[in-house]
Amino acid sequence: METNYEKRIGFGPRLGAKLVDSVLIMILASFIIGPIVGAIVGAGVSSAAGGDAAAGVGGFLAGWLLSIPITSVLYSLIEGFTGASPAKMMFGIKVGNEDGTEASVKTYMTRWAFFNGQGLITILALIGLSFLSIVGQLYGLAIFVGCFLVLGEQRQSFHGKWSKTAIFNKKDLAQ
Repeated sequence: METNYEKRIGFGPRLGAKLVDSVLIMILASFIIGPIVGAIVGAGVSSAAGGDAAAGVGGFLAGWLLSIPITSVLYSLIEGFTGASPAKMMFGIKVGNEDGTEASVKTYMTRWAFFNGQGLITILALIGLSFLSIVGQLYGLAIFVGCFLVLGEQRQSFHGKWSKTAIFNKKDLAQ
């Protein structure tokens, strides 16, 4: 069986894309989503408190803090649907099947679910299934450590192995 490991993207470019994505998320959360969510939450809290300005400011700040997870989830779904985050698109890299062929949206979403499983488990823990909290933490640790598998010969993370995907230069993906 022929391997395509040498065509896979290694740790450096993936880390670079993750850092650029993090900066873009902070910019979006701070200057676009934050003011919108903050204004909505602030107005709601202020009107519930009978127009109290301090309550409105507190609601505004709470809304601003909510903007980071909201922006992160929406931003990550871009990769879930397209196979490339905005930074990966800028770098010309994309998720593909581990054999080097173009992947389907179903495959992208499977990879997205594996990678973001800790967040999904944490949400379940927050809505009353508290016993899942430790499971989410262990899962998150496994994903974090699994990202360093990209340093190996196969250049494939845990979530990539589980979803049978790898990262390639977009031009190297076969249709």
